[in-house]
Amino acid sequence: MYTVEVNERDLTRLVAALNGEADGKALRRDLVGGLRAAVEPAAALARGAILSMGVHGLKRATPPLRTAVAAAVKVEVRLGARQASVAVVVHKHSMPRAFRNAPKRLNAAKGWRHPVYGSDQWVDQLGAPGWFDESMRVAEPAATRAAKEALDEVARRIDMKTRG
Repeated sequence: MYTVEVNERDLTRLVAALNGEADGKALRRDLVGGLRAAVEPAAALARGAILSMGVHGLKRATPPLRTAVAAAVKVEVRLGARQASVAVVVHKHSMPRAFRNAPKRLNAAKGWRHPVYGSDQWVDQLGAPGWFDESMRVAEPAATRAAKEALDEVARRIDMKTRG
């Protein structure tokens, strides 16, 4: 799994400073928006990767698995007092047809096994190996730069407030 790393200690210290500011809500909102905007291109890349996966066999399945997985790709920004994080996640609770591990299985090189509808036969199926991991690897440098820029912008605003 690839992660976009921003020094967690610095981010947590910044959040503590935000909590101490009179205008902390506006700064916090702007920080969350900046971090979300920094990582959203990575999420969009992952959505595009899963939607470009080929379809084989039954094409009438509702809802389409690729669409459900793409819709579940989200950017999460958490700014807690003790820990702060920015992540691209895929929530498995909204997966169709009781296939809760679909994002994980579609990403795996091994794929998964499932029964053929209306038969006792089981088959191996391969999704789009690396659709998520590869997307995050490609997007990591730009997301890291953008996240650092968002942190720097809020730090500049705090600095200006403390000087003025």
